[in-house]
Amino acid sequence: MEAKSVSSKSFVSTLLSNEWHRLFVISLLSLFLELFVIRWLATEIRIFAYFKNMALMSAFLGLSLGFLWCNSKRDLFKYTPLILLYLGGILVSALVLGFTHMSFVAASNSVMMFGNFEDFAGVHVVYVSIVLLAIYALSVMLFIGLGQETGRLFQAFKPLTAYSINVAGGVAGILLFSCLSFSCTDPGVWLIISRLLFMYLGRKLIPACIVLFGIFYMVYLGPFVAREAYKPDYVTTVWSPYYRIDVKESRIDDGEFKGQSVGQDMFINYDSFQTMVDDRPSSLSRFSKQIADELSEFHLRPFICYGRPAKNVLIMGAGSGSDVAAALRAGAEHIDAVEIDQSIYKIGKDLHPERPYDSPKVSVHIMDARTFLRNTKRKYDVIVFAFLDSHTAFSSLSSLRTDNYIFTKESIKEASELLSPSGILCVSFINKPDWLWDKHCAIAKAATGEYPLGFYKENKLPSAFLMSGPGVKGKTYKDFPKISFFPREASVRRGIAASEDDWPFLFLPRRELPMTYVWPIFLIMLVGFLPLYKELKKTDDPILDGLMFCLGMGFMLLEVRSMSELSLLFGSTWLVNSVIIAAVMLFILLSNFIAARINAKLTPALTLVLLTILLLSSFVKASTLADFGPIGGSVLGCLIFLVPLIFSSAIFSLMFKSTKNISRALAFNLVGGLVGVCLEYLSMVFGIKALTYMAIAIYLLVLFLTNKVAGRSAE
Repeated sequence: MEAKSVSSKSFVSTLLSNEWHRLFVISLLSLFLELFVIRWLATEIRIFAYFKNMALMSAFLGLSLGFLWCNSKRDLFKYTPLILLYLGGILVSALVLGFTHMSFVAASNSVMMFGNFEDFAGVHVVYVSIVLLAIYALSVMLFIGLGQETGRLFQAFKPLTAYSINVAGGVAGILLFSCLSFSCTDPGVWLIISRLLFMYLGRKLIPACIVLFGIFYMVYLGPFVAREAYKPDYVTTVWSPYYRIDVKESRIDDGEFKGQSVGQDMFINYDSFQTMVDDRPSSLSRFSKQIADELSEFHLRPFICYGRPAKNVLIMGAGSGSDVAAALRAGAEHIDAVEIDQSIYKIGKDLHPERPYDSPKVSVHIMDARTFLRNTKRKYDVIVFAFLDSHTAFSSLSSLRTDNYIFTKESIKEASELLSPSGILCVSFINKPDWLWDKHCAIAKAATGEYPLGFYKENKLPSAFLMSGPGVKGKTYKDFPKISFFPREASVRRGIAASEDDWPFLFLPRRELPMTYVWPIFLIMLVGFLPLYKELKKTDDPILDGLMFCLGMGFMLLEVRSMSELSLLFGSTWLVNSVIIAAVMLFILLSNFIAARINAKLTPALTLVLLTILLLSSFVKASTLADFGPIGGSVLGCLIFLVPLIFSSAIFSLMFKSTKNISRALAFNLVGGLVGVCLEYLSMVFGIKALTYMAIAIYLLVLFLTNKVAGRSAE
């Protein structure tokens, strides 16, 4: 009873201590700024949208260095607000300075990225490399002070107590940023929130400047940059949970009708995305027949090919509503419009000149398209895979993009099974680079057993259109004379691989790790490890340091695996991403609770259990779990892919609770996590399942090291 009383007093005193509050708030601030930087960097400097994990790596590297330098007499945290101001200033000015479409990768035929990226060649290589590495270094520096202050505060508590407070603050940071994303706030609001957190931590002057900067951004800088980019045609800007979305008037570029408005263009992170065209006959009558037909056909093509009014239509990637409007003009009786981004739908509902979303014939579904396919029971006459061109990676933990699971052989097969006896499935896409034609043909062939009918046209951006399904069987190009696209043979050149759920990389022609990815990762890792090397080699306990490194690497691979597999099950949405990360951190808290009550001698046994679970889970395909129904499949998916994270966290907590150098252990763990992020790229070669096998190999090494530590303790 006396021991319990002492423990209770200790717990209460911890809750009331100023250090507890400071550690919680700085942990919240660290996670908040991590998400903030990942999101804003990907918006303003486009190449980081496809390499989101680089911003994550900069956070890991900065925090690691901060932990290692936590005993330094120099206070690095006092510079953190100033660095945030510098970084914010660069990002606000990125478009004007010409940084937005800089690229550290060469124009390549081995990987597909949307955007008006500059060529990475000649002397320009040096300039671009210096600018982008400087921005990366600034991001690293932002987190060094946070890591140093966190490491210092950790020393006021027992290891597990400090770690639990740290994780709880991280969960709060995720929830805060998720709420701000849901509310469609812009970086000005994020800056103001950051300032309030800095002020709580005792930083006054610079945070006050951050507030002024945030207000100035919302009132003047944000609108100024948009007007500078889009000139007088600028309409509005919306920050969705996925993108910065700008809208401007769409005008004809040349010819006798040059300058006349045809609707409104939508830009995603400064790149053209889609156009809300007024294709009503009354509007098109002002133009020549050629222009009117070209504008009308663009979205009407699937319905022209179907040849009669469709009873049920499914549009995947309905966006702002132009495909929906075309279906309505073609006489469709009912339309299911699936769109992942609520903000894009709202823009279409408010601004589309034909008001398609106001029609009672239209049912709107704000969700992941693959999730909708799996759960709908309706049969469709026409299924349209619209221009589902992803302009960003799904998560900072993964190189997958938000549309990757939509264009796999399993997805096309699921869609084909929803067609009516005379139904057609239509896939439209920008065919750049040209191997995307072969890629989509390979996917269709793998899904249906037959090549689709293909049509193609060289516009400003080469456009392609593929048709398959029972309504196309036995027909030839001659049966579709009313479309202006030219016939093109559906074929697959040698070496082009069809995307599948275990290898859902639409943007890669074959199973390989392109130099496009290898070079920047190698360069950043090399530059990043230079300051780490001197500190990491000062080790008094190489076995424990190595164990912490392996645990960080293994945990990160398991987290990446769970993100990839569960996004297939629940959808590749920002909310799924946030919920999974928050759930993982809650599991860490649960693991800390368990580890505080069991003996560290059980670590090897827990590792064996984890290895067994991982081995068994390697035989499970996430897509097959849907056969158990929405609830059963979801529960099984969470058990299979999230439970291993509890064991992994418990193993770390058991080792961490007895460590004598807390900051060093955390630094090695984060560096291991950084390497784990890089190992995820190997899934481009070996598939998602390979992440499980890599994790098994790492935890076999963990088992060896835990036995070493246990044996040493016994002595």
